Amino acid sequence: MAFSDPSAPHDPGFTRRPVFVHRLDALARRLVPGGIIVLIVLVLSAPSGLPEVTSLLPSFVIASVFFWSVWRPAIMPAPGILALGLILDLVGFAPLGISALTLLLLHGVTLQFRYGLMRLSFMFLWIVFSFSALLTCLLQLLLTSLLGLALLPPQPAFFEAALAVGIYPLLAVFYTRVNRALHGPGHE
Repeated sequence: MAFSDPSAPHDPGFTRRPVFVHRLDALARRLVPGGIIVLIVLVLSAPSGLPEVTSLLPSFVIASVFFWSVWRPAIMPAPGILALGLILDLVGFAPLGISALTLLLLHGVTLQFRYGLMRLSFMFLWIVFSFSALLTCLLQLLLTSLLGLALLPPQPAFFEAALAVGIYPLLAVFYTRVNRALHGPGHE
């Protein structure tokens, strides 16, 4: 049901959406990116018979958090990133809170440089992401080593960072299309 707007021109075809429907639509649009990430994390963590598919999880989440922190931080807020990090830790059997902390740090640093990052070409943004992913993975390794009171080998962190760098372009193409569909003409 549509309500007419008294301030609108007297056009019989002009109708205004009810406020509740508009707010529900805006909420759904804000939940889509986080929902996509959680869905893919759950799918990748399910037993599939594919070897080492769960090793994509941290790389996928790091790339996703970086992308949305640059282009639409309002739909990837800190509480959502905290929840993603905790889900990632629970699914990946990592020490609880390590992924959440490192993802929140990645988000915070990315937000600080967001406007500069938005002006970069994709190639330079990808290079910046590469360094960010490497630092995030090394920080996760360091924190896990500190919690376990044992120095862990760095190869898994380098592999995880390399996976993140490799999947970022594919995710960027997909997320750019999602972003345009969610916030195209006629939307907030």
